[in-house]
Amino acid sequence: MVCRGGIEIEVRKLLDARLRAGLVEVRGLKYNYHARIVGGTVGRNVLRYDSGYAHTPGVYHRHEYDLATGEDRLTTLSREEFPVLSEVVDELATMYPGAR
Repeated sequence: MVCRGGIEIEVRKLLDARLRAGLVEVRGLKYNYHARIVGGTVGRNVLRYDSGYAHTPGVYHRHEYDLATGEDRLTTLSREEFPVLSEVVDELATMYPGAR
């Protein structure tokens, strides 16, 4: 699929910070990475990763959207499979090499 335009990634993270043994300890509680194509196809959803919800805290989600229909293809992930932001950027670059 050719991407005409750029890709915007909205990042939301909720972090818990605490002082422990004189050091600041930071731990991620919630994550959301939401990618959209902007420009040629304004506001078209492409990919979204979500951490677990309150009722399913250990279940993480990957949503890939069909650009033609907008259909959401959902995949569940474990915490270990959930990507860090740089991995999401790399995945998008592979999916849409023409994006700027």
